[in-house]
Amino acid sequence: MSLSVLFFSTLDVRTLFRLMSLADFVVCLLLLGYRETGTKQRLIRRFVCARVLHGVACILISLRGDISSLVSVYVANVTIFFSFALEVSTIVDTREHRRGVTRLLFGVATLGSVVFVLAATTPGLYVGYAAIIISALFGIAFAALAGDGEGSRLQRIIAGFYLLVSLAFLMRAYAGFGAGMGVFDAPPALSLGLLVMFGYCVGAGVGFLLLLKEDVDRRLLVAATIDSLTGILNRRAFFEAARERLARAAGRGEPASLLLVDIDHFKRVNDTFGHPAGDEVLAAVTERLHRALRAHDLFGRVGGEEFAVLLPEAEAEAIVVAERMRRAVRGLTTPATSHLDCSVSIGCASIAAGERATIETLFRRGDAGLYAAKRAGRNRVVAAGADLATVEMTAQMAGMPAAPRPLDGAALSFANEEGRGVPRP
Repeated sequence: MSLSVLFFSTLDVRTLFRLMSLADFVVCLLLLGYRETGTKQRLIRRFVCARVLHGVACILISLRGDISSLVSVYVANVTIFFSFALEVSTIVDTREHRRGVTRLLFGVATLGSVVFVLAATTPGLYVGYAAIIISALFGIAFAALAGDGEGSRLQRIIAGFYLLVSLAFLMRAYAGFGAGMGVFDAPPALSLGLLVMFGYCVGAGVGFLLLLKEDVDRRLLVAATIDSLTGILNRRAFFEAARERLARAAGRGEPASLLLVDIDHFKRVNDTFGHPAGDEVLAAVTERLHRALRAHDLFGRVGGEEFAVLLPEAEAEAIVVAERMRRAVRGLTTPATSHLDCSVSIGCASIAAGERATIETLFRRGDAGLYAAKRAGRNRVVAAGADLATVEMTAQMAGMPAAPRPLDGAALSFANEEGRGVPRP
């Protein structure tokens, strides 16, 4: 006698159903001890409800022959259909709220229940119809999770488990319809489905907790790296990402440029219209600047009304981008500041291909260029790198003090307002 036949022939199906119900209740206790709020708490309650229903149904099936068939067959199986629909829809909703998937799952559970009650009249048909309905539910859940291109590795593992359950119950359906096997028969084709389901009962609860933790970790990461008002990188995250990009550019011998962008007269906005209006302006300016950038440009908020952009281009190309950003904001108004046009001043600092510089060095150069743009009348782009005397002369013509020299000795130059990136108006 082979090992597989010996194993399956000694498998006590009633005991297996009772062990599945025990696993369900243990998972429920663990989940009830997991502290969450809001949407996640509702998901936990849904999952616990699904597991309680499944546990009760497993107990009813294990009592078949000792209680009425109405309860142990029809009530038990219909309860299982809806428990699985509720459970897998809850797991799908931890990734993305998809009402269409939830409606489809409960539609299959409802239609399956009607078919089961009307058509399942023998032990073989009990197994066949129940297995095909369960297989369909897990197949839908697999498609929903596997079809998410941005899913995590954990999500793909859970999707794979759903596929395994779906295939195992297809085999179980074949044994029921084709060979007329009942629920307590233990050939490999039937027992495999129950063993896979037992593994699912144990593992799915752990997977659900890990999905919740993964989502918490994602929220913490967003809180640590994204500016809550503008939705772009905060100062710390920008500097960390910029260091990595500059190191990569230096290793490849590529140029890089930093743009420092400051909203002109922003203090006047807050003083005149209030801080809520200032927040509205910040959000609107961010949106305009973002639209002027490319997907690979690194964009962050590094101060109250100050933004930074790291570009993989040399100075001439960076100035073109800076001018595009300046024009995108020029004349912007918001409902709260309808008679006040916005503008930005931009300082540009660049390193040539093969040159090495830290983000702090580029920041000092860009800051000097930004200061010069402010002193020369605002709403313009100033690049560090050319003759400083031009900047001083421009500032003096405007009746303002000259901009300070950059700390690392770099010079400054103006980009004209047509965006050609040539020195000096």
